Amino acid sequence: MSGSTRLGSRSLSGPLPGMLARVTELAGGIALLSSPDAYTVATISDDGRCSAPDGGMPGGEVDLGRVYEARAFTPDVELRWVRRGDDGQGVLLGERVTGGQEWKDLRTVDLRYLLWGEVVDGDNPAGWVSLSAARIGTLRVPAVPPRGRRLRLRAREYIAVEPDHGNSYVLDERLIAIEEGQIDE
Repeated sequence: MSGSTRLGSRSLSGPLPGMLARVTELAGGIALLSSPDAYTVATISDDGRCSAPDGGMPGGEVDLGRVYEARAFTPDVELRWVRRGDDGQGVLLGERVTGGQEWKDLRTVDLRYLLWGEVVDGDNPAGWVSLSAARIGTLRVPAVPPRGRRLRLRAREYIAVEPDHGNSYVLDERLIAIEEGQIDE
């Protein structure tokens, strides 16, 4: 566990495309996008557009109008968004996020979750790899091909201490990056 850290969150509302364009800290990040017929891992451009090799639109752009839930992240911030009718509700989390709720004196624990599937050879654009497993099929992920055959999702838990009795609890968790990793690491 690391020393004292601050976590801020700010509520946002609006459709996903506009929100991704407004939150400039997400440029160059990764988006996990759920729609009725697909789960897509995409990259986020400077103007908030999401692209993936299987994006479905010209240039690999993803149709964000079909997305009902999204998590977008960089090493500094994470946006969680859920569709509400024609609109949406989101929250931006990060250690430097201001203008909303703030928690201080938190401890942190860095976590790593092994992603399903192994990296397989495939016709991937530069900066992308394919993960495949019999139970889930194949999913393209923006990552540098790892030296091994596995990737993992890096996250950070924020641990708060209840002031009256000293009990610790996980206040929140934030996604940070996709990186190479193995089962025994």
